[in-house]
Parts: sequence; C-alpha cells; structure tokens
Amino acid sequence: MKKQIAACAIQLLFSGCRAFSIEALREKLRELLVEEADPALRRVASVSAVDLVAALLAANSRLKEVGLQVRVTGGMVSLWAGPVKGRKMAAYLSEATGESGDPVLTESLMEVLGCVHLKQPIWQAQIDRYFDCDKRAQIMRLRELGLVEAVKDDQGRHQYITTEAFRQRFGG
Repeated sequence: MKKQIAACAIQLLFSGCRAFSIEALREKLRELLVEEADPALRRVASVSAVDLVAALLAANSRLKEVGLQVRVTGGMVSLWAGPVKGRKMAAYLSEATGESGDPVLTESLMEVLGCVHLKQPIWQAQIDRYFDCDKRAQIMRLRELGLVEAVKDDQGRHQYITTEAFRQRFGG
C-alpha cells in the first residue's frame, strides 16, 4: 500500500512541478482517485496525512538512486532534483527548462529571492499575492540556504528579509 501511495503522490508532485501542502496533496489524491474502479487506488484516495508522509519518506531511498528527493518541510511536500553532474548537462537543462542552471537556486527560488530583496521586509501573504500562488516551500528553502531570514515586526509577526550571506553572494 505504501508504494502505491508514494507512486500516486510523486506522480502529482512531478507532473505539477510545484509543492503541495500535505492536506492539499491528500485532497488532490482523493479528488482524482475516489471514483477509480481499482480498489487499491480507492484506498489511496482515503489515505491519512501520517500514512502519506510515511509513504513519501519511505520512497526517498529509492528516489535517491535516480537523483530525486521528496522533502516535507513546514507542512509542504515537494520533489527536488539532486545537484546536476557535469557542466554540459547543467547548461542543457538550464536552457531546456528555463531554470537558472544553478542546481541549488532554481528560477522559482530566484524569483522569490528577488521579491524579498526588493520588497523587504515582506510578509508571506504578500509574497503569495505577488505570485498568485503559495510560495512557502520556496521561502523555506531560501531559509535553509541562509539567503532569507524571518524577523518580527512591532506586533510580533514574521516578515522576511535577505541575509548577510545574500549580500556577500549577490552584493547590495
């Protein structure tokens, strides 16, 4: 059952090219599989959040073999590619996908990083509004990379700003 859950969820993550909240991923699986004739697929439609996360994390060892990883961070689930090996391969993938060519800073991360830099300090809701979609996964990744940090405003709410590491890497 875990393999079936992981397969369906990873197919959604891969085809959608975006992160999902755990609940949104569960809801999308339910929506797409609840009426299937195959009973195994109908069981996936009713998976719990705990079983979904467990299945995805269990699949990571097999995904690692082909350079992929499922990440669950801050309630968000995303599919990540490992670092691209080879200069020509990285250049080709950059051209083919429109990504930055930097396996760490994808185009999506660069867009969010630019938004934070230009509008700082900025709340998560403002970032999401600018892009008309949820960018929590990108903010989490930028925080992991040390390029963005959360600071509290006068009322104790978190806002995002760029870090010293950002200024050293990009200037300004």
